[in-house]
Amino acid sequence: MEPWDADTHQRKVEILRASPLFERLTRPELSHLAFGADLQTLPQGSVLTRLGEPGVHLYLVARGTTALVWRADQRPHLVDRDIVGWSALVEPYTYTATATAAGVCEALRLRADAVLGMLAQRTDVGYDVMRSVAAIARARFVEVANQAA
Repeated sequence: MEPWDADTHQRKVEILRASPLFERLTRPELSHLAFGADLQTLPQGSVLTRLGEPGVHLYLVARGTTALVWRADQRPHLVDRDIVGWSALVEPYTYTATATAAGVCEALRLRADAVLGMLAQRTDVGYDVMRSVAAIARARFVEVANQAA
C-alpha cells in the first residue's frame, strides 16, 4: 500500500463512487475502502489476474483497456474502464480469466476480503453488488460463448 496522500485518497474515492458496484455506499464507507486500496498505473502487458489463480484482488479500471483471455488459443476480449477480477468475490474465489493491460491503465486494486467485509456489514448494498457481479459474469459468459461459436 502506498503512503497516504490526500489527493490520492480523493482519487480513490472518486473511482469507487463512479463504479456501479459501489454507488450505494456512503462517503465514509467509500473512504474506508479507499484506505485499503492501491491506486496503480499499470504499463502495457501488466498482468492483473491470471486464470486459475486464487482471487485476492478486485480491480476497478478507471482509465485504459484490459485484455481478457479465457483460453490460450482465443483472441483477447478488450474492455474499457471495467471491473476486473470479479471472481475474487464469488466462491471458489479463483480467477476465471487472465487480464492484462492492453495499454497503460490506471486501476484501483481492492482486497477482496475488505470488500466482502464491507458487504457483510451492509447486506442491502451487498445484494446490489452481487447482482452487478452476476451481470458482469453473464456478459463475459456470453462473450466466451460467442467466440466459441
